[in-house]
Parts: sequence; C-alpha cells; structure tokens
Amino acid sequence: MFGSEATETMWITDCVSKEYYQTRAENCGAVYISKMYITTFDENNNQKQIYVGISFDVEGQSFCSKIMMVAMGWMMVGETKKALQKDLEDIKRIVEEKEKSSPGP
Repeated sequence: MFGSEATETMWITDCVSKEYYQTRAENCGAVYISKMYITTFDENNNQKQIYVGISFDVEGQSFCSKIMMVAMGWMMVGETKKALQKDLEDIKRIVEEKEKSSPGP
C-alpha cells in the first residue's frame, strides 16, 4: 500500500468448495476479513461465465486503532480497492493465459 510492499499472515477461517474461501488477518490492533468467491452461471447462449469477486472488511480492536480508522480510513479505502483490483486482474490474466495455452475441446 502507498507504494510499498507488505506481507500479512492470513488464516483460512471458512470455505465452501468451488464457492468461496474467507481469511482473517490481525495487525496493528485491527482484524481484517476478506472473502474471495466464485460464481458460475450460464448466459442466454448457454456459454458458461465465471464471476470472481472479493469482499474486504476491517475492524479496529483497540481504542487507538479505532481512532486511526476514523482519522485515516478514507485514505485506506482507495488503496485497498486498488490492491484488490490488481489481485483480480492478475487472476484474470493467469486464467486467460492458461486458456490460450490449453488444447481446445
């Protein structure tokens, strides 16, 4: 975020095969919950479409972290959206590359 790399340890807290997984991370007095989900549906022409989405939530646990979230949270929203959008674009790129390199039906 803000032009620097960061690594967080995340725990898988919930999952349903071929539907979603949810993670939890804790850092600097806050708990971060993210959920990546996959939805498959058929278009009118019976072409299967896959939708990948991410939801993200953060909750301050200490008084200081709650104050920081109020004071600086608005700055974090934009950076978080950019980071999550980049993750989704990376997934899309990798899937499309694999589709191109795999033999047809």
